[in-house]
Amino acid sequence: MKKILGVSGSPIFNSNTDRTVKKVLESSGLKYKFIKLSDYNIGPCRACLACVKTNRCVIKDDFQMVEQELLESSALVVGGYTPFGMIDAFTKSFLERLYATHHKNLNKGKIFASIISSLDKKANEEAHKALEKEAVVEKMIPISALSIEGNFMCNKCGLGNECENSGIKRRYGDKLKACLENMVNVEDQDVWIEAEKLGKKIREYLI
Repeated sequence: MKKILGVSGSPIFNSNTDRTVKKVLESSGLKYKFIKLSDYNIGPCRACLACVKTNRCVIKDDFQMVEQELLESSALVVGGYTPFGMIDAFTKSFLERLYATHHKNLNKGKIFASIISSLDKKANEEAHKALEKEAVVEKMIPISALSIEGNFMCNKCGLGNECENSGIKRRYGDKLKACLENMVNVEDQDVWIEAEKLGKKIREYLI
């Protein structure tokens, strides 16, 4: 049976990103594996080029476990978010390490989809472009890019109405107060339905 690998770069427990990636995987009706990158120790590529002849990364961390799951999969769904206006470090490190599988096109022909949670439209677009570029370099087939409306963590940190660096205050001034009621769930967004459709679309590609 065809298998799908879903990875999430969000470190938040059961985050919107996690749930959306899982929704895609579950909706496919195919065998799948979900990996939360913050549960693994995966550093960035060190550009040592030791992988060129073997197509195996020599850095001793958890990437080998994730790499094996990817090599056994026919589709990859990557979920990330955009702290400071750019793709998160967990997702970026994972993507950098795919260089080890690059030389013999080990990911060629895999279906690829990206999911980005963001509060910044431009950052969201740039993150999707970066993920799509990586997919194209790996000769994967990008078929979808889903966007989640993100959250200000200032709504739940407890200091969102006092901190000088509060994102709530920066964007809304005194018009909006930080509180848990302002946190948005992905299940209430249109992207939730799109995630279900994407899972079915991936299935159509693979069977």
